[in-house]
Amino acid sequence: MKRICIAALMMVVSAACEPDEDYYTDFDYSKLAYLIADNYNLSTFSAGLKRTGFDQILMEQGPYTVLVPSDEAFLSAGIGYDRIMTMPGSQLANMFGYHILDGLYELDKLPFL
Repeated sequence: MKRICIAALMMVVSAACEPDEDYYTDFDYSKLAYLIADNYNLSTFSAGLKRTGFDQILMEQGPYTVLVPSDEAFLSAGIGYDRIMTMPGSQLANMFGYHILDGLYELDKLPFL
């Protein structure tokens, strides 16, 4: 009788330990928004993408070409991280919209005059 109770208890405990759902989510870290956010030298551009919502667009299936200025380029234009965070949303969206192109453009294959 004791063995039956132990076996029944083991079955109940093992059944209770199984997860109800699989919480594993597959992320594609090759998306442009992830690549930009992962580069510390592009933090100003990444902050602007998040403020405008363009980071969500870059998570979608592309192809997209993004012309990304570095933090140093923003600073030489007089735009720092603080300015990006306080700039009006419409002005910021207008500026960042010029940096995102629909389609795949290989710059080494474009004709330059």
